Amino acid sequence: MIDWTKAVTLEARAATRDAMAREAIRARRDAAISTGIYVAGIPVGTDDQSQARITGAALAAMRDAAYSVAWKGSDGVFVTLTADQVLTVADAIRAHVQACFDREAALLSDLTTGQSYAVNEGWPSQDVRLADGAALAHRVGAGVYRVLTSNADWDAEAPEGLTVTLSHDGTALTVWVWRGTSLADIPTGQHLTLRPISED
Repeated sequence: MIDWTKAVTLEARAATRDAMAREAIRARRDAAISTGIYVAGIPVGTDDQSQARITGAALAAMRDAAYSVAWKGSDGVFVTLTADQVLTVADAIRAHVQACFDREAALLSDLTTGQSYAVNEGWPSQDVRLADGAALAHRVGAGVYRVLTSNADWDAEAPEGLTVTLSHDGTALTVWVWRGTSLADIPTGQHLTLRPISED
C-alpha cells in the first residue's frame, strides 16, 4: 500500500523552488552591495562594516563642519576627507545600497508575477574606462565591472582559481569574476587582463 502521507505535493515543490529563487536573489543582492564604488576617484568599500564606519564619520561631519578624517580607501591608500567629502561619500554609498535593494524588489516582483528575469543582470556595477587591450588592475570588491568600450570581442585572463564571464551590450563590457559559484574578490597583487580577441 502507498503511504500518501510521505508524498510531495506540487504545491510543496513550487514552494521549495520559490524559496530557493528568493534566496538566490537575496544572495546576489548582498554580493552587489559589497562590490564597492568610486567616489571622486577614491575607491570606497560598501560592505556592512564600511557602511557602519562611514555612518559614524558622517555623524561627526554633521556635528562639526571643520571635521576631517584620514580615510582608508578600499585600495589601502589613506586620503584626507573634509566634512563635506565625508557626507558625499556617505550619500554615494547609501545610493548604491538602495539601488541594490531596488533591483532586488524588481526581481522579486517578476518572480511573484511569473515574469522571466535574470538574477545576474541589472545590478549596480563599477564603470571602468580602459583603452582597448589595457589590463584591468586589481580592485577590491566582489568582481562586477563594466568596461566602457565599443569592442564586443574580448578575451580575459583571470588570476588563478577564478573564472570570468563576459557580456557586451554594444557600448560596455560587463565582467563577472567568480570563485566556484560565488562572485569573488580579485586577490591582492593580481589582476585580470582584458584584451580584444582581434589582437590575437
